[in-house]
Amino acid sequence: MGEPLDAAVGKALFDKLWVAAPSSTHSSDGLGPLFNARSCATCHAGHGEGIVPRDASLPAQSSLVLRLGGEAGDPRLGLQLQTAAIGGFEAEGAITQRLVISPANPAGGAGARLSRPVFTLHLSDAAIDPAGLAISARRTPALTGVALIDRIDDAAILAGADPDDRDGDGISGIARAVDGGVGRFGWKAGEPHLADQIASAFSIDIGLSTPLRPEASGDCTALQTACRAAPAGAAPGETEVTDTMIAMLSAYLQTFRPRAASGDAGAGARLFGEIGCAACHWPRWTIAGDAGDFEIAPYSDFLLHDLGAGLGDDAATGPLAREWRTAPLWRTKGAGARSGLLHDGRALSLDEAILWHGGEADRARTRYRALSEDDRQAVLIFLETL
Repeated sequence: MGEPLDAAVGKALFDKLWVAAPSSTHSSDGLGPLFNARSCATCHAGHGEGIVPRDASLPAQSSLVLRLGGEAGDPRLGLQLQTAAIGGFEAEGAITQRLVISPANPAGGAGARLSRPVFTLHLSDAAIDPAGLAISARRTPALTGVALIDRIDDAAILAGADPDDRDGDGISGIARAVDGGVGRFGWKAGEPHLADQIASAFSIDIGLSTPLRPEASGDCTALQTACRAAPAGAAPGETEVTDTMIAMLSAYLQTFRPRAASGDAGAGARLFGEIGCAACHWPRWTIAGDAGDFEIAPYSDFLLHDLGAGLGDDAATGPLAREWRTAPLWRTKGAGARSGLLHDGRALSLDEAILWHGGEADRARTRYRALSEDDRQAVLIFLETL
């Protein structure tokens, strides 16, 4: 197949609604048994950027999921709360949320308020106390430029790491070493390549097996025996999603290209660098292309940074509890207005997102607060052009 046809087939896979096995549509079965979404498009709405719901009761399938326990997940429920299930099975639970509003700066100045969601779990298994579960909400990340990010050399990311803060600037970015290379995808930089990230989403979110994650029962734990015994959508020794399907889906994701910067960045771009935001949100990378090297501008160093207790993550242990991969700031061409920023969608504006930054970003946040109103607006206008 040629590239345009591969991308067209990839889009069909992206939009495909998977069904339970066995079914007459063998190429589309294998869903779950427990899952968060029936398709990639369910979570990646709006050109790939998840729209975080603000309803008190979250839909069973949405752009927000709850991670559980530490890196290994909860032994009873797995890595993620599965809020939907195929016929004959019961979802692990439901989620409600309320928004807590607090002053961004009690002393006045930039930012009148900060908002954050507080989640309540309603578990189907009455034997599990939800109060004892460590949880962390995760918003579906945008897919902007993921195929370009996949082409950044590991060595280039490693070169920017400064785990011991040798230069004394208060910023100690850490490159996360994972199986297969240097992590760059996911809120915790847990996946090194686009294929790994796709396989992870198929397994944890939809419950489908891939060559990289061949377990047919997805996120079902060893204690969920009925879940693990459910019929698979592939013959023994095969997987429900093949390498060819992942390659075609990757071809479609190549069409999620960053939009061209609009307008004159001017003072906003200069101030963005001067107050220290560009120390982590690196503007430009050089990657290899078929016609030679070229630059991309994701505005991320793809390193882990401690962002302070305010953004602390209960469903992680050790340093990872306060560390997040620097989120790329570019957006997809044609994307609509953002709905919820940061890992859990808590920030309702770019201003709020900046003011939530702490830890290694505290100096930059302090400088941002000290800017005049006109200069703060220049920074925000610049960010909207990315």
